[in-house]
Amino acid sequence: MALLSIPLVLALGCQRAEEGGEQMEAESSMMETSSLSLMALNESGVTGTADLSHTEETMTVNLELSGLTPGETYAAHIHRGSCETQGPVAASLGSVTAAEDGTGTIEASVSMSELGAMEGHGEGMMEEGHGEGMMEEGQGEGMMEEGQGEGMMEEGMEQGMKEGMSAQHMGFYIQAHLPDGTPAACADIKVPETS
Repeated sequence: MALLSIPLVLALGCQRAEEGGEQMEAESSMMETSSLSLMALNESGVTGTADLSHTEETMTVNLELSGLTPGETYAAHIHRGSCETQGPVAASLGSVTAAEDGTGTIEASVSMSELGAMEGHGEGMMEEGHGEGMMEEGQGEGMMEEGQGEGMMEEGMEQGMKEGMSAQHMGFYIQAHLPDGTPAACADIKVPETS
């Protein structure tokens, strides 16, 4: 069974209307859409597109793939992380069976709560004593004098992102896998912030 995964950075806000009819109209007008192209990996020849639409509560994913092995079944998942850093499965989208021409499509909806949106991405970073003792015994004295600390946080965050240290908490990606599990195609998704 082959595997698909999806990334997206989700920073969502939504305004609720007070009346039932107004609420439906407000939700449909606040639906955000985006599209991405899956690029082949490992000389697989698998490519495709993923069209996303989302509200505060739901994301709908429409995958169209080509270059698949006819008759093979590919699992579709949304994963945390990015194509570069990889990550665990966040939600299942179902499966795609390739047609005789090597194409396959699937449309599925996932609740934003299942994806975890952006809630809690910083939680636990300093739990379990990870920060204990860092500033004990005068270790931090004079560190911020004379501008020595300027830019340290920004540089550290930039370096961490380059190294993929927090990428697992920063987004989602789509990735198709060949039946043997080899990555076949991937694309990172960034969903625009709603107002």
